[in-house]
Amino acid sequence: MKPHFALRTSFFVVVFVSLSQGQEIPVLKDEVDQMVKLGVVNYSGPSVVDLVVPDGFMGDAIRGRVLLVNDGELTATISEITTSCGCTSAIPIERMVPAGKRNLLLITYQPKSPGSRLLNARFMFGEQEFRLTAKAVTYPRFKQLARTLQFDENGCAQVEIQKQVKTPLDRLIVFPSTLRVAEFKDGEDVFSAKIHRDPERTGSQVSVIPAFGTTEYSPIDFELRYPGLFEVLPRRVVVTGAALNFFVRGDVESLVDAKELTLFYEDMDHVVSCELSLAVSILRVAFQSPFESGDFRVQVKIKEASFPLLVTVR
Repeated sequence: MKPHFALRTSFFVVVFVSLSQGQEIPVLKDEVDQMVKLGVVNYSGPSVVDLVVPDGFMGDAIRGRVLLVNDGELTATISEITTSCGCTSAIPIERMVPAGKRNLLLITYQPKSPGSRLLNARFMFGEQEFRLTAKAVTYPRFKQLARTLQFDENGCAQVEIQKQVKTPLDRLIVFPSTLRVAEFKDGEDVFSAKIHRDPERTGSQVSVIPAFGTTEYSPIDFELRYPGLFEVLPRRVVVTGAALNFFVRGDVESLVDAKELTLFYEDMDHVVSCELSLAVSILRVAFQSPFESGDFRVQVKIKEASFPLLVTVR
């Protein structure tokens, strides 16, 4: 089953090279012959021409050709192109098309993201205005089997990613650079590796970039999880009444049964009763605010877990 994508609209970017009549652009005939046939524009034909663009995968450029046929009585010049979309380019073999002759518009579409796009271009072909339209669908090259990387107590996590199309790989690049890749394995349908983290560095996001030679594919983002990781949401809590609420995600399962927490601020510590509830690995923390008006940088401790919190009381 093919995935569904939201529809976006963009335009062909058409770049013309000024060439004298009869002069050819430096493209080999074999290269042109291998390009996909996208459609035909006849000078005396319909002003709106629907092109057929084949589906593709991220990282692959779709190269095709549009046949321009001047079946009029005069030489027709291609001009007045209106376009938008830096992911597409088109170059005609010749800008001038004599009566009874043909020309080719060579198109390259390089998608920037997966999904469906409506591609359009308006241009003058002699005295006639034409509009090209096409729908291009691009699928992700890789599929995540999990959205999170779970690190064990030794700081090691296993990542496994499925290939949607055969793609040779020779390495993985990871960000942030404090992470290290080991035991990379490239299979026909799946590639995998072990990723090690520096226990002295914290963070909640990691990007994995599959690569082969000089080609680097789009980053694949994961949420990072490891023992002792806590992330407060939001980082700054604005209190307008007596109750104070915030959320914690990460290694929170062991905190759910806590009945109280300790607040450290301004060289003081304050123990308060709290209510905790867990939903989809996110812990909701609620208690009565002991703070007066102002801004407070607080260190919150629940059992053995400790994390910072900025509190603004209005």
